[in-house]
Amino acid sequence: MDKNNNKNEEEHKLSYSEVVSNKKDDDKIKNKNKKNKMKKKKNNNNENEGGEEEDKILKEIPEVLREYYIEIRKFEKNKRLEELNFPKHVLREHRKGIHKICDKYFPKILHSSTGKGANRYIQLKKYTKAMELQEKLLNDAIEEHSHSEDMPSKIESKYAFGHNTVTKSREDIRNMIKENIKNDSNLLQEYSLSNNDNEVDEDKICSLRISSWNIEWMDYFFKDDTEFHDSIDGVDSIDELCKSIRDLILEFDADVQMIIEGPGSLAKMELFSQKYLNDNYVCLGGVDGGNQRIYMLVKKDGLVKNADIFHEGQDYMAKKWVVDITGTLELSEYSFTRTPVIIKGEITQPNGEVKPVFVVGLHTKSKFISFGRHLWDSKDPFKQKEYIRKAVKNRRRIAAECSRTRKMLYKTVFKNYIDPLIFVAGDLNDGPGMDIFEKYYVLIDSIELLLGSPFVGNRILTPLMAFSKVVPQEDRWSCVFNDYVDNIK
Repeated sequence: MDKNNNKNEEEHKLSYSEVVSNKKDDDKIKNKNKKNKMKKKKNNNNENEGGEEEDKILKEIPEVLREYYIEIRKFEKNKRLEELNFPKHVLREHRKGIHKICDKYFPKILHSSTGKGANRYIQLKKYTKAMELQEKLLNDAIEEHSHSEDMPSKIESKYAFGHNTVTKSREDIRNMIKENIKNDSNLLQEYSLSNNDNEVDEDKICSLRISSWNIEWMDYFFKDDTEFHDSIDGVDSIDELCKSIRDLILEFDADVQMIIEGPGSLAKMELFSQKYLNDNYVCLGGVDGGNQRIYMLVKKDGLVKNADIFHEGQDYMAKKWVVDITGTLELSEYSFTRTPVIIKGEITQPNGEVKPVFVVGLHTKSKFISFGRHLWDSKDPFKQKEYIRKAVKNRRRIAAECSRTRKMLYKTVFKNYIDPLIFVAGDLNDGPGMDIFEKYYVLIDSIELLLGSPFVGNRILTPLMAFSKVVPQEDRWSCVFNDYVDNIK
């Protein structure tokens, strides 16, 4: 009995350190309970203080929308949640009300409607410090870019055909073209004689003229491969429109007239040539591009002889290649938006020497973004970021297409021909200088990719428009569109 009692006493004995430890634990529990009581009291005070304000807000909000307000307020206070989606069955009138509630009472919550029709729903996201920083950096970049010397603030060019051009009479346009062609021919001849390191043999100089024109949706002019429409939406007379186009082409009088956004079949292009151009041109191209195809109209009595599709180069451009167009470090197969057209011909110089000539017609990916202005001008950083993502992707696609064209020249032309004469023209959807997305995101100018590397100087394409002796600084743009990003008009 004594032995058992001793054992029980031993079991209940505690060391000094254990006693102290237990006392500390008790103190912690007491302090924690005290803090919780103070916190609860504070929260109750805050609730009481804000209760009147919340009641006032709830009275301002229509009864059918109050539950949405309460949900948004809970979302705002919940530090773990970063996104809240209201279900698809929310009525359209209620969605509008939710947007108004967010605008008025929750300035730090971003809200947008996503999806279409019955699948449309509202998405809420919290405005984070990281977003605030990105917005500041982007605004700083826009401010810096606005003072860039290689981008104009306003374009006033005798070459710039904007929407107001259609108000000019055909006679005025013909006279304008005639005057400019005469002046520019003289400038080009002066340039070719004065801007060459070696002594120029004037017997080798011939006046070869190449022109490029984006006629815009020419396929709409045709009923089918054998007949034109009489009229279409916005155009009362297709015949009159085609005669205006004819007048300009004949006034240009180019040895090779490039047509961008030509019709969807070679038969249609030949029909136009036969009816309006007196069948004076050989029509080549129309390889690919749906109803926005590229054609070369080679004048039958012009300087370029034996012109035909350059099949080696054309086959190269028709193949897919691997490239990262998204900037996500993911390679994927890519092909041209509209397959370029490459023709090869010959010109005979005054001294009798025959020289190969190559003409490449390009119509690269458009920079256009559907609802772009709405996205770019939005105060919602998610929408603005979506615009930037699309803008950068479009420019990476343009860069990829220009780079591929340059590679084709290396692989098929420079490799097999000595000192070839090469012309690259068309609608490149890019121009001199770097826009804000090229400068800060893509980090390369597509035109520079096309021109070639300075390390192979004898193979660099010469940008004639870059020489003030040929084309003055203010006249280096051939088309004008209002640019709401770079603020160019």
